[in-house]
Amino acid sequence: MKIFSFLCFVCCIFFANPVFSQPVSKTSFESETNQIITPHEIFIGDTVFVQYVFRTPVEIVAENAGSTDGELSLRTDFPIFSSTAEAENCTVKKISLIHTGLDYNFTVSFVPWKPGVFSFREFDIQDILSFSGLSKSQKKKCTLKIAPVSVLSVSEKTHATLLQPPASPILVPGTIYVVYALIAGAALLFTALCFLLAHIKRVVSALKRLGVIMGYGKNARRAARRARRLLRSSESDAVFCAELQEITRSYLSYRFDRPFSTYDTRELEKSFFEISEKITAFSQKMRIEELIALFRRTDYIRYAVGSLDSKLLPPAKHDVVLLDGERKEMVDTVCNAIAFLERGGE
Repeated sequence: MKIFSFLCFVCCIFFANPVFSQPVSKTSFESETNQIITPHEIFIGDTVFVQYVFRTPVEIVAENAGSTDGELSLRTDFPIFSSTAEAENCTVKKISLIHTGLDYNFTVSFVPWKPGVFSFREFDIQDILSFSGLSKSQKKKCTLKIAPVSVLSVSEKTHATLLQPPASPILVPGTIYVVYALIAGAALLFTALCFLLAHIKRVVSALKRLGVIMGYGKNARRAARRARRLLRSSESDAVFCAELQEITRSYLSYRFDRPFSTYDTRELEKSFFEISEKITAFSQKMRIEELIALFRRTDYIRYAVGSLDSKLLPPAKHDVVLLDGERKEMVDTVCNAIAFLERGGE
């Protein structure tokens, strides 16, 4: 019976004092606190966020202080965070306090500059609120102690055990846009190459047509240049006529893809007639007629020496010599014909 009574007494004591989880640390208000640190691994130069969450029934913030979302920005030059020793170890970027009712979230973001275990000194949150002009002026203290933070060196981050030789910068400052332009140019070049490969037959055909057109222009310029140079020569009339025919025949052979250089006058006129039937521009037809007359006249000068026709009257019409200004007229006839045939009769 005594043993049963003792067991009942122990049970009453146990259930009258329920067990609660132990907090990480406490303020002077004996309220539960919790600390969250991000990121999990901290290296020199990283931005670290320390959130100190606590709950207290005492109002520690002034009534006129606050914002729409309940976040207060505190001054980062508070002596605890801006002292010489702290400034050498880290740079505090932002301090804020978020409160909702009795719950508070005190956040400090900073950048550590030295490896090892780093910690802020213990401070009273009322002091930093008063320093920032946000305190409610309570006599009670609310002491916060941020747990130590372990900061790793860059060598631990890169797993490098030896000193590396000095290296030049990957990019010269201010040249990033040049790099972007080169990348864009390379992309356009690759796209154009893919298009060319996909349409290789059409591309080859277009290049051939372009080559032919460029060849026509080069052929026309060469013929006109040779004809004008011939005008300045002092050759005899027969030699002049023979060379002018050769220049004209060479131009026509390339332009119409026919062997004009081997044609006699009859074959030449027949070929001109076939070409004229395919031409619709009247001005081009007229230039061909002028070339036919030119070939007849130059043949007469070349081959009519001593013939019966050369003895006919009047001598000015039947002599085997060119009249004054006739050489220039013949060269102009050839150049005009070339120009009209190349421009489509314009």
